[in-house]
Amino acid sequence: MAQTQEFIATGRRKTSVARIRMTPGSGKIDINGRSFEDYFPTGPLQNAVLQPLQAAKMVNTYDLSINTTGGGMAGQAGAARLAISRALLQADANLRATRASGSNFRNANFVSSDTRRLPRAGWNGRSHNVYLPEKRRLQKNSRQDPALRCYRRHTLAVALINH
Repeated sequence: MAQTQEFIATGRRKTSVARIRMTPGSGKIDINGRSFEDYFPTGPLQNAVLQPLQAAKMVNTYDLSINTTGGGMAGQAGAARLAISRALLQADANLRATRASGSNFRNANFVSSDTRRLPRAGWNGRSHNVYLPEKRRLQKNSRQDPALRCYRRHTLAVALINH
């Protein structure tokens, strides 16, 4: 029985996850059971997915079956790009070269994941990064007088509760 090579990799971006199966073939790409052009209808998203294959000059060398979940279209395209890069590195370890040789994969950041997430909401649904001028002023001047410090701490607490 003939044994075919199959490379499996995972890529993540934001909240999106892409799992890929890469087998030698004619360059057919299926994403979630749909064709590549149907799933990513715009040119920039298609280019983002094809970047690692174009950099490695293997566009019509492998058939790709990709399963993506979570996030939006741009996140899924970024996750698919990272998964394709990792699968290509499994297929050909020479693609990950040292910085001195100027590998396209390293220079284009194909092998690094983008883990940006949305910031968590703070207390009462506000952001943690809310700028409160009272808080800044109180922190700056709180070293002067211990009695004034207690008063300012109390006004800060009242300001935070009533804000």
